[in-house]
Amino acid sequence: MNKSYRFLSVLVSVTFFSCLAPSQKVFTASDYNKADSIVDLFNKKVFHSVQKVNWVEGKPIFWYSTLTAQGKEFWTVNAEKLSKEKIFETDKLVRQLSELIKKPVKNEEFSPVDAKLSPDGKLFSFQMDTLLFEWIRTKNELKKTGTKPLNKPEGYWGNRSEDHTGPPVKSPDGKWFAFIRDNNVFVKDSLGKNQIQLSFDGSVGEYYSAELFWSPDSKKLAGTKVRAEIPHYIYFVESSPSDQIQTPEKVLSKGR
Repeated sequence: MNKSYRFLSVLVSVTFFSCLAPSQKVFTASDYNKADSIVDLFNKKVFHSVQKVNWVEGKPIFWYSTLTAQGKEFWTVNAEKLSKEKIFETDKLVRQLSELIKKPVKNEEFSPVDAKLSPDGKLFSFQMDTLLFEWIRTKNELKKTGTKPLNKPEGYWGNRSEDHTGPPVKSPDGKWFAFIRDNNVFVKDSLGKNQIQLSFDGSVGEYYSAELFWSPDSKKLAGTKVRAEIPHYIYFVESSPSDQIQTPEKVLSKGR
């Protein structure tokens, strides 16, 4: 009877304290998206801060962009004359840009890529998507000048680069091509004949990279020998899965 009573007391105590313990909140994708949105909320409230100073090559002149309550503004500054002026009226530029690309572009959304101000200050060139444009300041006119593929964004530093193989690298004088075969360096003439093996110690474990570089006179070739790496994985544990009780182990990312 005493044993049964003691067991019942312990059971009641455990149940009582477990009821008092707070339950752990399971965060969802919506919670994280809401947290991320706070950054954008405050960024759009900071006015008149200078965004990246861009110097004009060979001139004591630089330009920058800033956000105001009325929208984005782009200014050029002459460091010698201690003067500044707007490069263009942003509303006027985005209106013409919208007509050229056949879709609306808002003032605050205008973020030109690879933007440059010409040394004479008359042209402001930039890229939007794969299209190239020039703003002619003397005419307040925007024109499309061509196309260019977008630069690839920098990848995660821990990602592995595959440099075992690659396209042949042409010499500056156009007479030779350097390439990798069986982990070693070869060259051949422009007709595909007269193949010459330059290295003999390449192997699967220590191979020559396909990133090869010719000297300006086409007489020398530079390259690197790489020791093959073994990928190492970083394991993360999802402590509060929404779809099950048992804690799963997942390979969410990997690094070196």
